[in-house]
Amino acid sequence: MLDADTWLRNFLVFEITESARVADLTQANNFVQGLRKKGFHVCLDDFGAGAASFQYLSVLEVDVVKLDGSAVKNAQTAPKSRAFLRALTTLCKTMEVETIAEMVDSKEGLEFVRDCGVEYVQGFLFGKPNADPWSFIKTLDRKLFA
Repeated sequence: MLDADTWLRNFLVFEITESARVADLTQANNFVQGLRKKGFHVCLDDFGAGAASFQYLSVLEVDVVKLDGSAVKNAQTAPKSRAFLRALTTLCKTMEVETIAEMVDSKEGLEFVRDCGVEYVQGFLFGKPNADPWSFIKTLDRKLFA
């Protein structure tokens, strides 16, 4: 099905939820590399939510790491967590893996993750879930990107 609809390569990202246990990481990585060879991006989601985070990151060759929202929120109040988040973004950059911070709900949170080196964000600061994707464009506060 993915081979038949090549236009999907520009719009579809596969996410591996870190909180779900993968029994055979080598086999999973082979599958991930098959997707990447077809031109799809693969994201390790909920990074920092479970005990297997670094094991997953060390074995699964992914394009993106999505930092768990609770870890991002905790890093805003705990100095050790902040240092950890900065170190993690540096590690990802070294591995040529992009980073996304979840649960960015305020301008202060946006500034915080930018300061930590996170490349992309998602959260209620930009809007709540909506079935109409074009509503996002209409309500976006472009000043946030200045």
